[in-house]
Amino acid sequence: MVCSSQFSVGFRIESPVSDGNSGSDYERGSITAPLGDPIALKNKLAESLAQRLRPLVGEEVRLRESHASTQNPQAWSLVQRSQRIGKEAEDLERAGNVDGALKALAGADTLLGQAETLDGSSPEPLVVRGQLAAKRSKLTADPAAAGKLIETGIAYADSAIALDQRNADALELRGTLRVEPIARGFVQDQHQVKGLVELAEKDLRDAVAINQTQAGALYVLSKIAYLNHDATQANNLAQRAYQADAYLTAAPDILWRLYVTSYDLGSFPAAQEWCDLLKKRYPQSPNAGRCELWIMTAKGTSHDPNEAWRRAADYVRLVPPQQKEYITREAQIAVAQVLNRDNQPDSARRVLLHARTNDRSIDPRGELVGYEAFVRAQLGDKKEAVDLLQKYLTDHPEHRAGFSLVNPWWWLPLQDDPRFKSLIATG
Repeated sequence: MVCSSQFSVGFRIESPVSDGNSGSDYERGSITAPLGDPIALKNKLAESLAQRLRPLVGEEVRLRESHASTQNPQAWSLVQRSQRIGKEAEDLERAGNVDGALKALAGADTLLGQAETLDGSSPEPLVVRGQLAAKRSKLTADPAAAGKLIETGIAYADSAIALDQRNADALELRGTLRVEPIARGFVQDQHQVKGLVELAEKDLRDAVAINQTQAGALYVLSKIAYLNHDATQANNLAQRAYQADAYLTAAPDILWRLYVTSYDLGSFPAAQEWCDLLKKRYPQSPNAGRCELWIMTAKGTSHDPNEAWRRAADYVRLVPPQQKEYITREAQIAVAQVLNRDNQPDSARRVLLHARTNDRSIDPRGELVGYEAFVRAQLGDKKEAVDLLQKYLTDHPEHRAGFSLVNPWWWLPLQDDPRFKSLIATG
């Protein structure tokens, strides 16, 4: 039985999910409900169990499919061991141990190489090796090394597709990796960007045509639409991904994409709903903390500075240690906009100055410059806003095309500014 600070009384029920064969718990969870409300308790319990069972059922389905595609039992066992190590690497990353995570992923890749040798007819080890290469690239700070890992992942996907042209996972992997260099700013030439996007889209659409529940492919198609400055199409594709994600394999990313696209379109009630759902289902996701803070920068939402600072602290707490310096500043910029909405412009400006950094080790791509430009525009600091935007677009020429279509409500205060018009026209 639990009591809140307002002396309300309710029940807390522990609900472990156990393996029927071994009796061991997969995971434990708890729910609370008001005393005397058995219907609410039953509904919460059912929702909690369903939320945790869906990924487990999906994992069981994936294991059966994997086993069926692998002729050699020893190879299959090695693939499963490698994937368990991959999950351990995710835990190490969340704890801030990037070197440990990379070492674990390298060990998993070694096991997959052995599996590939034992069963050269199965695409499964190749797909998983490509997926691990993708994970390793995201943990690798050096662009050249990260780029090589992306190329390695694509090569594994190519090999898997050569064995099975209708392998939806391999097509999704190749399509995803083809746009990764663009998302990370490794590719600046717009002709090259266009070619990579076209190839990626073909792979991803082929994957969805083979398997309409390929939620990851739909999610990446949504990201591509966003890169193309089409927030409406990005939102529609994210909706499709959400509906297709029966086993919640990509649910946190999809919910974040639904929030972002709704926010950018100015559909703030919808953005709030997606954020609430993300927070409810994945409270430890950094994006849950991020959307809870950033939604306060939008009209019609709370503009209590104390609440903004609390949410900023929660957001910073949720991110891995290596990201805290950057995220602290991003959170401060969001709080500055809340202060502006609360009619405290001078305080907002002080916070913005405190959040600035020229240290590229903290903000390697200069993203904070764009965020500050947004708040400066809302403050009416038009000259500073345009100066910052000019700097941002110099560092990000890939964003020039269609720039005014991205978060268009952010730039409404600048629409009549001649310098802003000139800056956008050059795009």
